Amino acid sequence: MFKTYVINLNDSTSRLSAISQKLAQNGIEFTRVEAVDGRKATSTDFLEYSHRKSIDRHGRGLTGGEVACYLSHIRALKAFVETEAPQALILEDDASFVPNFGDQIRELSQALEIYPNWDVVNLVEQRRDWKRTAFEIPENTISRAFYFPMLTSANLWSREGAIAFLNSKFGRYVSGPIDTELRSFCAVRGKGLSLEHSISSPSGVASDIDNNQVTRSEANANLKRRPIKPRIVRHFPDYANAWINMNLKRIWR
Repeated sequence: MFKTYVINLNDSTSRLSAISQKLAQNGIEFTRVEAVDGRKATSTDFLEYSHRKSIDRHGRGLTGGEVACYLSHIRALKAFVETEAPQALILEDDASFVPNFGDQIRELSQALEIYPNWDVVNLVEQRRDWKRTAFEIPENTISRAFYFPMLTSANLWSREGAIAFLNSKFGRYVSGPIDTELRSFCAVRGKGLSLEHSISSPSGVASDIDNNQVTRSEANANLKRRPIKPRIVRHFPDYANAWINMNLKRIWR
């Protein structure tokens, strides 16, 4: 089965209380992971951040809050791999759930215990394209999501996937928001999954971690900018990797 981790800032006590109640209602115990605080930081305050790579990949620099959010997820993944648990449910503290979330996530976890070659499941968003059906459980259909959905408020990770992410370039430095970099990771490996019917969603409340007091323009004012490549050029590797995995690599059942 899975361990559960909730990413939460030290002073976000109301958020912690709210998600604690939601998880308790679903019979889920969790470990709190102290979020990296980037509210008063610029991106270059973090040694893990590469402004040049961020410009190349996304056409812009990141705020300190975006880098802090990324590093918070890295912190949660490291906490997971230090245990012997086979799976980890990693939640941001603004996550909300469907009424029977506990039953559905346990059912999904059990099905994944015997399903091969998966890294991470997005529990929040679906894609209507770039996917192939993998298997079904009573209340949902699980698909290979070759162009992985956005949003990271609720993901279920395998041990193999977490270790692979941490050992890859995505675990060594920050060059984009966590959701877009996770998409790139899944495009390369072709082992991301998504649900036909979401069982979690963000609450809609603004992120505390990314509630940065330094604007994006201020954060990058003194940094040398590079010519911005068109979006199709910047994201072509993701499209190409996703297409190859979807059409040429038969790693799914």
